[in-house]
Amino acid sequence: MNRILKGTAGVCALVAGIASQSVQARDEQVLYSFTGQADGQQPTAGVTFDDAGNIYGVVTYAGTSENCGPSGCGNIYKLTPDGTFNVLHNFNGDNGANPASDLIRDRKTGDFYGSTNAGGANGAGTIFRFTPDSTVTTLYSFTGGADGYVPEGRLLRDRHGNFYGTTYAGGANAMGVVYRLARRATRRCCIPLRAAQKTAPFPPTPVLRWTTPAISTA
Repeated sequence: MNRILKGTAGVCALVAGIASQSVQARDEQVLYSFTGQADGQQPTAGVTFDDAGNIYGVVTYAGTSENCGPSGCGNIYKLTPDGTFNVLHNFNGDNGANPASDLIRDRKTGDFYGSTNAGGANGAGTIFRFTPDSTVTTLYSFTGGADGYVPEGRLLRDRHGNFYGTTYAGGANAMGVVYRLARRATRRCCIPLRAAQKTAPFPPTPVLRWTTPAISTA
């Protein structure tokens, strides 16, 4: 029995050693380094690919809009497989400001969807659509009240075209909400988060399922 255990331990150690060497053998490759100039700074969100292998993402601070001060309102960018970087859109505050969450892509239309932490009609953040021709359309402007404030979490879209997400603040308890944005952007639903449920400093997490009745704030 002891021999079997010793043999098993030896095999496990060997496999672990091989796995460790495999991980250590990987090399990081920098695809693009931001300069803090026209390309912006603080690309805190993740990236999204299209079918051609191009990378799309957002930068929290970029541009020269007076609505956002010297740091700018942020942008949407594209990075091609050969390393070519292009700014596709600079936010101006009125149509959103300071995006910090991943874009999601509709493979049928090629449109991208995302959110901004600030800006919009009420200065409390937006949900937007970005089309291949670089047009940005605001689908919803948060009010900063019962519907939430600072939508930082990544959007999730269901098969009906509804969007789900979270906000950092706002709601009935001023502690953030879980929301649903209907496809036509005419009705929103949310569940307020209580103080005990809020974790510091940044709690946003994608909503994986919607199994409870929505609470309408309309």
